[in-house]
Amino acid sequence: MMFKHAVADHDWVLCRNEGTIEDAKMQVVDEIYKVLGCLSKWRQALLLGRAA
Repeated sequence: MMFKHAVADHDWVLCRNEGTIEDAKMQVVDEIYKVLGCLSKWRQALLLGRAA
């Protein structure tokens, strides 16, 4: 419980792996790109890459 409070106090992102490692990795990368302001471009590239 203390860790969850520290996460909230410091505006950290808590990633919980309730799926695959790939899902967890994508959650981390999404948060990084949100900070960088590039999430929509990254998601578009990812979706185009998956469609191929």
